[in-house]
Amino acid sequence: MELLQENTLLDYGLDIKPNIFELNESYLISPHDLTAAYVFAILILGQAKSIALAGFDGYEKGDQRQKEMIDILARYQQLGSLEKMQAITPTTYPIAQGSVYAIHE
Repeated sequence: MELLQENTLLDYGLDIKPNIFELNESYLISPHDLTAAYVFAILILGQAKSIALAGFDGYEKGDQRQKEMIDILARYQQLGSLEKMQAITPTTYPIAQGSVYAIHE
């Protein structure tokens, strides 16, 4: 219990609602129950200067999970939030591609 007193806890909620995507200060409303959507929201609200994605390779073209992730990425693109994201390993998602060996700022 003492460890919790020394740290700041972030209570950020998630609500799943079809066809709704809203990034708020205290919670995210997402049309898909995807961990990545939730993590991206926290990184963006935390004002991360850059986001390097490793192992974010994707699924087969017709896989529903691939479609959901592409939808989430498109919604973040509309917010202007993908500019700071870069995949540093191969990916099938529509995001900037870099290299694990390149310096990432």
